[in-house]
Amino acid sequence: MTDAASFRRSLTATITLLAIVVAGLAAVNYLQGPRLSSALVDAAGVVKQGGQQLRLFLNEPVARVRAAQVSVVPAARFTVSTSGGLVAVQFTRALNYDTDYRVSIAGVTSLYQDRPASVSYRFRTASPAIYYLNRGQGTDEVVKTGVRSTDRSVVFSAPRIQSFAVFDALVAVVTADPAGVSSLTLVSSNGLAEHVALPGDGTVDNLGASPDTGYFGFTFTSNDGKYDSTLFGVDLGATRLLKPVPGVAGKAMQVLDWSFLPHSSQAVVLTADDSLLHLDFARPATVSPLGSFSSLGHVSSDGSTVTVGTASGMGVPEQSVVTIATGAARVVTPPPLDGVKPFGADLQLLAGGARVQVVSVYSSARNGYVDRLVLDTGGRSKELYRTVKDAGRIDAMSVSPNDQYAAIEVTPNLATATPDGYHVDGRSTSETTYIVDLATGAVVRGVTGFHLQW
Repeated sequence: MTDAASFRRSLTATITLLAIVVAGLAAVNYLQGPRLSSALVDAAGVVKQGGQQLRLFLNEPVARVRAAQVSVVPAARFTVSTSGGLVAVQFTRALNYDTDYRVSIAGVTSLYQDRPASVSYRFRTASPAIYYLNRGQGTDEVVKTGVRSTDRSVVFSAPRIQSFAVFDALVAVVTADPAGVSSLTLVSSNGLAEHVALPGDGTVDNLGASPDTGYFGFTFTSNDGKYDSTLFGVDLGATRLLKPVPGVAGKAMQVLDWSFLPHSSQAVVLTADDSLLHLDFARPATVSPLGSFSSLGHVSSDGSTVTVGTASGMGVPEQSVVTIATGAARVVTPPPLDGVKPFGADLQLLAGGARVQVVSVYSSARNGYVDRLVLDTGGRSKELYRTVKDAGRIDAMSVSPNDQYAAIEVTPNLATATPDGYHVDGRSTSETTYIVDLATGAVVRGVTGFHLQW
């Protein structure tokens, strides 16, 4: 009986202790309110495009979270939605590369009790690789590197590389023989090369790719005259056959320039008769005219607008922004820079409405016009880059998909520049690409080469 009584007393004490612990935990849970259980974010996806989410999973269903309760540091635009124990913070625009973000939510309450709590989550965004073309002595290289890293690896090397386009698992490379006849090769990540038969001997130009959809395209001019700057498209996810991309009334087009819309099989195309068209490689029958212009610039990172050039009545080129959905166009005039009115050239509109542009300004010291890269945030221009002693020229410009950096292709010194002798997209042997931080104007990287792809 003594042992039995002792056992009962021990069991009673244990049960009592467990009850106290459970009650204590329940009290703590009641007093603490909802807690973060886990979180999910695509660190690479959030720097590629807007609309990506941070998904916060709480330990119980919560009341609707409003935008005023959420803070993001560094600042970023967002929307927020709530479903049960899930709070989704959706970023309106792509975030910065290689940056620590903290998302905090204040006053989160359970559906069952009004005990507010605060939750927060930190994550670091990715810094995607960039690629560029380095033309050397006898052998050219497609090089992979980082925005701020000095590490580099050669993706593909061959004599006389004209251009390239990057996909997730392969690179499309255009090379030329000494006579200028082009070849097209698909190089996989394991080094295997697949030769793509072109429609005869000729020249490939204007190579472009949409990695997210698996499409790429180029213009082709054949030596026999059958094709003259004809736009061809290739679907890597299908038969990989080369097909002319039809324009208005289903006819093949003679194309001056073209560009994919970001993350899409859609494209804008400028034909030889100065017609700007909006079409879809995946649905060739859909073609929308957008107006008449003399040159094609850049598609904005959100894919909503494209910049174009026209000749004014005085023969001076004007830059315009065309809204792709409607075809509405508006002329963009660069504001004065240091009190001097510049001439506007290469222009790209950022998702927030600011503009990055190459402008030319008269320099009495050089007795001529010199190039500047400027940022216009609403009627005021901020100089971001100029060549050393104004001795060079800005040949091309592109903005990173998240609107954080600009890549500027530069001939550093016009007086000493030597052409590389290429039939297509020829440059100086000294061609250098600088990466400029748009927020600060700092040059964060320089590489010998050009045709940088983000």
